[in-house]
Amino acid sequence: MAPMIDQLQEVKIMLHGTAASEGIGIGKVMLIEEHSLEYTPRTVTDTEAESQRFKAAVDAFCYNTEKQAENLRSSAGEKEAEILAGHIQIIKDPYLSGEIEKLIADGQCAESALEHMCDMFIAMFSAADDELTKQRAADVRDIKSGVLGILLGVNEIKVSDAPKGTVLVARELTPSVTAENNFWYRGTADAMYQNISFLKKRHEPYVIITSGDCVYKIDYNKVLEYHIEKKADITVVCKDMAPDVDVSRFGVVRMNEDSRIVEFEEKPEKPSSNLASMGIYIFSWPVLKEALIALKDQSNCDFGKHIIPYCHEKKQRLFAYEYNGYWKDVGTLGSYWEANMELIDLIPEFNLYEEYWKIYTKSDIIPPQYVAADAVIDRSIIGEGTEVHGTITNSVIGAGVTIEPGAEVHDSIIMRDCHIKAGAKVNKAIVAEDTTVGEGSELGVGEYAPSKYDPKVYQFDLVTIGEHSVIPDHVKIGKNTAISGVTTPEDYTDGALASGDYIIKAGGVR
Repeated sequence: MAPMIDQLQEVKIMLHGTAASEGIGIGKVMLIEEHSLEYTPRTVTDTEAESQRFKAAVDAFCYNTEKQAENLRSSAGEKEAEILAGHIQIIKDPYLSGEIEKLIADGQCAESALEHMCDMFIAMFSAADDELTKQRAADVRDIKSGVLGILLGVNEIKVSDAPKGTVLVARELTPSVTAENNFWYRGTADAMYQNISFLKKRHEPYVIITSGDCVYKIDYNKVLEYHIEKKADITVVCKDMAPDVDVSRFGVVRMNEDSRIVEFEEKPEKPSSNLASMGIYIFSWPVLKEALIALKDQSNCDFGKHIIPYCHEKKQRLFAYEYNGYWKDVGTLGSYWEANMELIDLIPEFNLYEEYWKIYTKSDIIPPQYVAADAVIDRSIIGEGTEVHGTITNSVIGAGVTIEPGAEVHDSIIMRDCHIKAGAKVNKAIVAEDTTVGEGSELGVGEYAPSKYDPKVYQFDLVTIGEHSVIPDHVKIGKNTAISGVTTPEDYTDGALASGDYIIKAGGVR
């Protein structure tokens, strides 16, 4: 009998997408697909068989993890391999595995028992005081996903196992515009819903929603501890604002003596309290998942406008966590300017230089600052690569900025790669990247006037100049003005732009 020969079938698949980098990739393709770890909890009668199924999954997980550790040991070093070795020790811990088997003996399926105990360990580690113990929570999350995948028959592809020269093909994590999905994110909560498959895959018990247009320092672990202590469904981080602050721009909270939220209003005309939501939330995952699915068709679905009120109406356990540190909303031009000015205080309330909580930024490899002998700098922050020949007071100056002789910058934010020419005077302005202010020009003159362009956005005595703009020589620009694009002397009536007026040449109309 002739020997049997394996038949290799050539499969051709046309894939459409976006290259991660320019050029042509030739090699074996690894298709990375995300698999759902969803399952339906069930009661088992043959508990012995279910226990054996769990043990087999653990053995497979340990075998796979040991192989990965060996590969990592040779490629990255012993220290990195020890992290994976630690995963094996955790899943084989007698207490963890023993409690899982107890739950199985009581009739729970292996998936439910595993998830229940892992979530308990994750919450326990996350609430610890020391950082090393907190890191164990991430290890348990990885273990849960790995063992759960084996129980469900999901073969997770490891990118680290790919041979050198492999072409990786993966779906985007964030949604893109396609024939089936012809929209981008339509609100903060909608962004979460469009990524709900990722959240489901992680199997995390809690989800932290952070705020992107505010400046603050906060230890999220303390908020999570509070959330767990209160047995909350949702925790809203709040700040008691000063009486002179307009809290109608925020979500406003009223709470009882136990800090439970009794009323939540998003941007109310007449606020009932001065306790403002900071836009930071912790959700218990089942509560968030149910709300996202229930409101998936809500137009411009937003956490403050829709998700929080929906959960409050359903009598979910909502609690307020009062934060007493520095917090600045930078969602307006005025607050953005104020936040920058506060950074240059002698001892700023939001301190970038605290030894116990340092803030690091990525710096380009550029020359140091050059300050001429006759330059004047007072109470300012100066970025790297800046060349200063003129006068700077009470300002924040980005990297690579040039201030020519005789030029003056006061109470302003000048972003990177700008050029302030000789004799120019810049007063209380926000100047975006790569902008040139012409010789002898004056910014921020005269008296305040309401904006003719957009009174909701432009309502401060600031000069606002968009990126890549050019201000010609010897023009005068008033307060509360907006300029965008390469402007010429002909754009300025009698060589001036009156307060409240605008010139929009880049993507807009005059």
